[in-house]
This record gives sequence, structure tokens and C-alpha cells, in this order.
Amino acid sequence: MILFHGSTIIIEHPLVHVGREHLDFGRGFYLTNIEDQASG
Repeated sequence: MILFHGSTIIIEHPLVHVGREHLDFGRGFYLTNIEDQASG
């Protein structure tokens, strides 16, 4: 499975505990299988 993140570098060890807890979807490292969505 190929997954995408809105980044131009490879993230080998994502920090899933980082982020703003009460905004958007909360803390985490979010991925999508839709390349256009990640690059948008």
C-alpha cells in the first residue's frame, strides 16, 4: 500500500503525539492513499 503525507521529504519516524489536540482531527500523523489530496 502506498500512502502520502503533505510533505516533500520521507518521514521514517513520524511523531504521532505532536499536534494541537483540540483542532482539526487532534494529535496524530495523518496519511491518505490519494496523492492529489496530500499535495493540495
